[in-house]
Amino acid sequence: MKRLLCFVALLFLLGMLNAQQENWRVIRPGYSAKDVCLHDAEIWVASAAGIMRWNPSTNQKTQYDEYNTPYPSSAINCLCSSPDGSLWAGGGFGIMRFDGTNWQLFNAANSGLLNDGVIKIVADHQGGIWCGTRFGLSYYRQRVWTSFASTNSTLPDYYEFFDLALDPVQGVWVATTGGVHHYNGNTWTAYTAQNSTLPNSQVKSISFQENGEGWFGLSNGVAKYTGGNWQIHSSWDGVAIGDVIGSYADPLQRVWLWDKDTLWLCDEDSPLHYSAQLFGNHYMNFTRMVMDEEQAMWLTFYDTQDPASLLRFDGTDIERYPVSELPLASRNIQEIFRGFDEKIWIAASEEKENGGYFSLGNDGIQNFGKFNTAMPCWHVWALAEDRMLNIWVGTCIGLLKTGPSGSQVFNSIDHGIGGGYMETICPVGDGVWIGNDQGVSRYADGVWTPITTAEAGLSLAYTKVIKADGLGRIWIGSSAGVCCYANSQFTSYPQITNAKDFAFGENGEVWVARGELSRWQDGTWTHFNASNSALLENHVSCLAIDQNQVLWVGLGYPSASLYSYDGVNWTNFGSQNMPLAGSLKTIFVDENNTKWIGGRYLYLYNEGGLPVSNAEQLVPQAMGCVNYPNPFRESTTIRFEKKSDGFLQVNIYNLKGQKLRTFEGTDLPRGEREIVWDGKDEHGQNCATGLYLIQMQDRAGSRTRKALKLK
Repeated sequence: MKRLLCFVALLFLLGMLNAQQENWRVIRPGYSAKDVCLHDAEIWVASAAGIMRWNPSTNQKTQYDEYNTPYPSSAINCLCSSPDGSLWAGGGFGIMRFDGTNWQLFNAANSGLLNDGVIKIVADHQGGIWCGTRFGLSYYRQRVWTSFASTNSTLPDYYEFFDLALDPVQGVWVATTGGVHHYNGNTWTAYTAQNSTLPNSQVKSISFQENGEGWFGLSNGVAKYTGGNWQIHSSWDGVAIGDVIGSYADPLQRVWLWDKDTLWLCDEDSPLHYSAQLFGNHYMNFTRMVMDEEQAMWLTFYDTQDPASLLRFDGTDIERYPVSELPLASRNIQEIFRGFDEKIWIAASEEKENGGYFSLGNDGIQNFGKFNTAMPCWHVWALAEDRMLNIWVGTCIGLLKTGPSGSQVFNSIDHGIGGGYMETICPVGDGVWIGNDQGVSRYADGVWTPITTAEAGLSLAYTKVIKADGLGRIWIGSSAGVCCYANSQFTSYPQITNAKDFAFGENGEVWVARGELSRWQDGTWTHFNASNSALLENHVSCLAIDQNQVLWVGLGYPSASLYSYDGVNWTNFGSQNMPLAGSLKTIFVDENNTKWIGGRYLYLYNEGGLPVSNAEQLVPQAMGCVNYPNPFRESTTIRFEKKSDGFLQVNIYNLKGQKLRTFEGTDLPRGEREIVWDGKDEHGQNCATGLYLIQMQDRAGSRTRKALKLK
């Protein structure tokens, strides 16, 4: 099963509702998982990001949300698989039915649904659908609706709905703050603290075994219902039972119950309890559970700290998976880039305990956050990877370096770097340059060195961006101006203030986002703004240049607009039904020429159409290098594709960052090429057994591979 469920080389792009290619895709964070359902040998998960449909055998994922269904929101509360082969989904705007091809929306305005706020859906043996809402119960079968409220049932006028379940004879049970209510098809019966032995009327969850025994979660324990009698438990084996918020009777006739601290397994009255700490080292609330054909349990839980909040538990092993196509840690995207390891890295951060980063690559998805790294805090303000494959995470109170040689946290007290709130990190050589409100510091050979105003030619306070171009120059943008570091010298441009981003053309031109748009070429600055270009506002915040050397311009608050400029013509994409919202922060262009845009959410845009089939992958493999054999004993062949004329080097490093060998490839023609490394350094000495880094560097950047040399 593990092989079946492992994430394969790269994610497939989501299947759309039809074969027509779409230009836009919106990806939201899905950490608040609400429900999980097994339907047609696939796993369906409901969350704030919509519905993820996952086929474990192919690893194909399809995300359904407000952009490809008739539902007006992406927040889904519940799922249900019907005996007629339909899948039902509900949330705050009614319910939807999916027949395998099309979605149909039902709400209070176009159907007999009592209320749009649907919290739970269950299907009976006849294919009928029961919908629990905040103001009553609705039943749908053969196009006929029947509703129950206080006027025709024992349901109170005002209550909080918690759960809905069917017993073995298809009786309906509703759990509310006003007790539990039973409907046998003819009459209603209410059980409360006043007319039964229930200790209180706060009933949170319901599940029934095939023998007719019912289990009811209470605010201070659990009640077992058998033949009209209630048996109350407030503890098991000396362990107190808390607020039981969920229950599930599995096909083996075992009952699972959970509160915020413990997962209980009730098997023939011999309860087992599993601490929530087994499933994560932080607070989380389970929301739903289902058993698969291999008798493993799938659980969803609400967790604002880890976007991998889908859990598979076979009684021993625990595996966690994201609950949406891309596991955004929060809704504000801070960084998107292709790393030296050829993975795409995405960082997100917002207030409270939401934030983190993840990678997409040949090894699938990897999630990182304070729950599994030494991050000083949750807020990821900047992210970068150096050529030694160290990840640098800038937070509000410190800087984390984590990689093959371990982890280390740098802060202003211990290491002299300027304060917190790291706004930007730029990898340079084996180290990095960082910038924030306090200025700029560079890290090389284990030493931090601040850049002074005298060196730079202007104040570097409030530095928002540092980037290196393809010619090895380092560009720094602060509130006081822009400066360029090349050949160990700084050149300053104090007239170009408040820079937020840079983009670099292949002919050496430099574009600067600073409210208005500025271009430096051959020593001359040209400025574009709302008065002399198609830009409607002077709020340019981020830039990127695509595979066709077209400039893409993102605007920040309040417009959140996107433009392109090919050197002659401007195109405003605001007229093409853009779903952008919030202030745009970053733009990354992949090898498919798809624009990955970070703002309030993650947006994918391709004017030629996003890939939609299994054959076309969401995350294209970077033009990199591979080496074979790997591991190797005497020599390994490095194969790479050279896509353009000019500079190219292949460097061999050890894990200490020492360069051992360099192969020049500048004179090689375009195309697929090979270089053989004989396992020796530049002096002809055999390199020791161990792990080495192979770096291919050209004008487009650097890619790094790992190679293991054996005895």
